[in-house]
Order: sequence, then structure tokens, then C-alpha cells
Amino acid sequence: MPAPGAIIPLRGQRLVLLLLAIAGLTYSGILLFKYAVSINLDGAMYMEAAQRLMQGAQPYIDFVDINPPLAYYLHIVPFLLSDISGTASTNTFLLLVYIATALSVASSYRLLTRYGQSAPAYAVLVCLTPALLLLPMEATRDLGQRPHLFCLAALPWLITRLLRYREQPPPIALSLGVGAVTAVTVCLKPFHYAFILASVELFLLYRYRNYKAVFGPEILISIVAAGAYGLSFLLLTDASRDAFFSFYVPLILEAYQAYNADPTKLFSKAGEHLTEPLILALASAALIRTSSNTLYRELCLLGSLFAICGAALYLWQAKGWPYHAISVWLGGYLAITCLAGWWTEVKPQGYVARFCGAMPAITLSTLVVVVLTYSLNDAASSGKKITRDYAAEVIARYSDAAEPIYVMSSSVDAAYPLLQLTGRRQATRFPFLFPLPMMYFDASSDPGSPYQHAIRPEKEALELQFLEMINNDLHETNPPLILIDRYKTCPFCPLNMTLPDYVDAKQTELSALTNYEQAGYTKRFDIRLRKDVLATKGPPE
Repeated sequence: MPAPGAIIPLRGQRLVLLLLAIAGLTYSGILLFKYAVSINLDGAMYMEAAQRLMQGAQPYIDFVDINPPLAYYLHIVPFLLSDISGTASTNTFLLLVYIATALSVASSYRLLTRYGQSAPAYAVLVCLTPALLLLPMEATRDLGQRPHLFCLAALPWLITRLLRYREQPPPIALSLGVGAVTAVTVCLKPFHYAFILASVELFLLYRYRNYKAVFGPEILISIVAAGAYGLSFLLLTDASRDAFFSFYVPLILEAYQAYNADPTKLFSKAGEHLTEPLILALASAALIRTSSNTLYRELCLLGSLFAICGAALYLWQAKGWPYHAISVWLGGYLAITCLAGWWTEVKPQGYVARFCGAMPAITLSTLVVVVLTYSLNDAASSGKKITRDYAAEVIARYSDAAEPIYVMSSSVDAAYPLLQLTGRRQATRFPFLFPLPMMYFDASSDPGSPYQHAIRPEKEALELQFLEMINNDLHETNPPLILIDRYKTCPFCPLNMTLPDYVDAKQTELSALTNYEQAGYTKRFDIRLRKDVLATKGPPE
């Protein structure tokens, strides 16, 4: 029997979608194994962290980031897969994201079809696949970011919890799997993602008054998994644990606001990143019939709540970065897809209903085209566009594969995915100089200083310790090339404070730099070459 409002029978649509999916994923797979594709900024950085861990490095001693170590551990998997298969680590990372997406969709479909809800499962999940793969429509930028991984886990979690509250308990094995995976993704940014899920939980508890559902297996296993991760900190060496909790956590808690966007800029970016998905979510919740109690309506309301909480979280984080809006987009897509599915059921006649019935085939066809376009464009450019052509040429000329170089910047995007795509690694323990903006975010203006600012006296010892670590690393690794970010203002630093001026003013503390000479510029970087390398290979053209 045809699905309500469908142009072709449901079984026929499934066959068409299956063939399209096989063709698209096969072609994408060929591209993945033939070319080195791009990767998101944080993912590239964590891939290097995973590589160092596998080589015996200690977190927060030999590699220092502002986040807990779980992201390092998760990225060991694509690194090992890359090592075994001989493919680029960026490709294995993307392949695993595709697999995670398929598992998210498959588990959600299984949950919805268990109680004869095949039509909602089919329409909702197939239409959501593009959202899960491409949010927020910049596949080479944000695919696989931590909010994206959280959303992949959150979709089956929402369905599991909804069914639990509706007294339609899901299979125990599937519930346990969903709970464990969701707990892992929540632990990537615990306070942020727990806020969204807790809001959903309170909404469901208020709506259904089913207090037994609070103690579902997925909840219990998630608590166990989160507790196990907490205990894993005991496995860190005393030096790593002490450095993280005694040195870096206090600095981050005190001064991470240095990375906050200016309020005017934040609200401008919020309008850019949040307006469309919030309109989708709120309009869908308003248009769907309030008297309906179908899964379509319930999931629509959950999607709207998810988007609202994501928007609140975006503003609370105050960074204005696009990937912080991924959860808002997921909620908006979920809500609008459920509205379309509900409309198909209640309005089976007419052109609008027929179009809604055809949405799954139309959407997945669009998905295949978009995935192929992104893959092909990325493969054709071989990452050159992202890696800033000239900087990549300079790196290739003055360093060998897998040789450490130093990309010195207070922003992640200067070094990553540049290093990952050129096969290099950072020469110091700091993938980016996050302590610098944090130490100077409350600095006083000092026109007499070479870098225009004076640090607070209570932070002078911290600055000396920070510079000593960088200097020791440079003496030990002796990189042939140093690229210093020369933005007019050092990213996230006080106004008019530039990184080259700061580095030149710290020649006493950074004595390793006396072995380097300024040799040229790229559009973004000050090029400094080790003297013997400059004498042998000459300056850049």
C-alpha cells in the first residue's frame, strides 16, 4: 500500500533510496582512499594529540590543550585505522564520521519501527540524514566537531527517552548502547551537553508524569559510563593530573573569557547562525496540531526544545563560532521534518501532501549530490585552498615529511588543518598559544612596551614559566621553520598587541629563536628559518 500522500509506494522509495545511498557512498569511498580530504580544526589538532599519546607522550605535559583528555582518546581510533590501512588520517576520520552517522540513523530507525511506526521512522530519519552529515552545511569545516558527535548520539537518545516516557520500552540492548554512547559524547563537554539533555528530561517528566522512566537502563548506563570516565583521570600520571588540575584548569576558569566575542559581534553572529534554525523549530512547533499526540508531534516539540537550548548554550558560551550552533540546526531540522511527516498523514490529498510524501526521495537525492560535490571539490583541490597555498609550499620546501615545525598562533585555525594536511606536527607542546590571551586579557595598556601592553604583576611568574616551556621545546626539537601569526592583533589578545612584536620583545626568555632569521612573509605568517636551512636553501621566493 502506498504511504499516505506518497507518489510511489514506500517499498519502491526504499529501493530508490538504497541505490542512491550505495552509489553515493561508494563514490565517496573511492575519493576518500585516493585523496587527502580536509578535516575540522579541532579534529586535526586532536589527531595530532592522539598520535603523540600513541608515541608515549603525557597529556598536559607533552601536549597541552584546554579540554579534558577524552577527545584525545577518541581520536586514537582514526589514527590507528590510518596507520593500519595506509590512508590519510583525515580520510579515516571522515570515514568513521560516516559510519557513526549510519549507526545513529539505523538505531533511531530501529527504535521507531519497533511499535509499527514505520512511516514516521522512514520520513523523519531519511530526511534527517543530510542534517546529521552536513550540519551546518560546511562539511569541510565542522563535520566531526564535538557538537556534531553529540548530535549523532542525541537523536537516538531523544527517541529512546520519548518511548520510555510513553511506556513503550525499547529493547534493553539498544537502550544500553544508546546510553553508553551518549554519555561518551556528553563527556566531551559535560556541562554544555548535560544542560540540553537535562532540559529535555525535565520537559518529558513534566509532560508525561512517568517517574519510573527516570530510572531507565539508558540513564543508569550513562551514569556508569560517565563515572568510569571520571575514574580514568586516576590513570593519568601524577605529573599530568597535577598539571591539568593545578596549573591549566585554574587559568582556564579565570581567563577563558579572553576568547569571548565582543557583545555586539556576538549578537551579530547569533543572528547569522541561529535565526534560520530557530525559525524552523519554532514555526514547526506552532503549526503542528496541539491536540495531536503522535510521535511526529512529540519529536517536533523535542526538536524545538533542543534548538532553543542549543541557542541558549550558544549565547552562554559567547564565542560566536559556527559549530556551536550545530545543535540548533539539528533541532530545527528535526522539527520541520516531523511537521512535514505529520502534514502528510493528516492531509493525504493535494499537491502539498504529495510533495511531502516524496520528501524522503528528494532529500536523500539532494544529500548524495551535496556529499559528492563536497568530496569532489575537496579532493580536486587536495586541501590547498584550506591550507593557504603559499604557506603549504613554504612548509614543503623547508621541512621534510613528519618533521616538526612551529606554527605559532593563539588561534587553532592558524596551524590546523594546515599541519595535518602537510604531514607535519607542532614543535612544541602547545598546539596553539591559548595561555597568551588568557594571561593578557586583563593587561593594562602600555604605549612604551614593544607589544603595547603590560601584564599584571601576579601573572609575571606564570608568563615566565610558559615562555620557558616553549623555549625548552624549541631547543629540543630544533625545527627548521617557524611561522608566526602576524595578524594586526594577535587573535583574542588585547587590541594592537601583535605576536611578532611580542616574540621579538621576549628574546631573552626565548633564546632558542636567536638561531632563526626572518626570511619572508606569507599572507598570514612571518617566516623564520633556522640559519643553516636559510644558508642551504635560500629565502622564499
